Amino acid sequence: MRSFRELSFRLRQQIVNLKMFVIPPSLKNVAEMARIDPLPIPAPPADEILQLADEILAHRFPLLGTVIETGPHIEWRRDYARSIADPDAFWADVAKRLDWYREPTQIRDVDFDADDLHIRWFADGELNASVNCLDRHLAMRGDKTALLWEADDPAVVPQHISYRDLHARVCR
Repeated sequence: MRSFRELSFRLRQQIVNLKMFVIPPSLKNVAEMARIDPLPIPAPPADEILQLADEILAHRFPLLGTVIETGPHIEWRRDYARSIADPDAFWADVAKRLDWYREPTQIRDVDFDADDLHIRWFADGELNASVNCLDRHLAMRGDKTALLWEADDPAVVPQHISYRDLHARVCR
């Protein structure tokens, strides 16, 4: 096993090659971004950076490995890959999280032609934004803060407006 000092030095070299500045402990996140997002500059192999970051984390935090492999970033990576591979299916699933009067059958309609430039999402669907933003949260979160209002004047006390209060104001 390589020493921690050697691993740290090697990872710093790779990050300098990427022309990125990193503040630990975000080494894992930088390595993941290098794997997912294409960089406009020549970059070292992302797998090598991931391996170095994993070795450093294992060296310094031996119990962290289980958290890394089951954390929310793994779910994000899976969702991101799916959104790129099949965007219509991905966004159709995301749309199911909303309450629709009429569910959309057309997920996206995009045309970058200068004569007919348009980007339309869920064009044939119909929903009420107020229902999705307020009404569906009343039962579980009615008394929780929905909106934190702060005045431009710092002397004015901020207002914590609950979902229930905001709903009543919207319904006036």
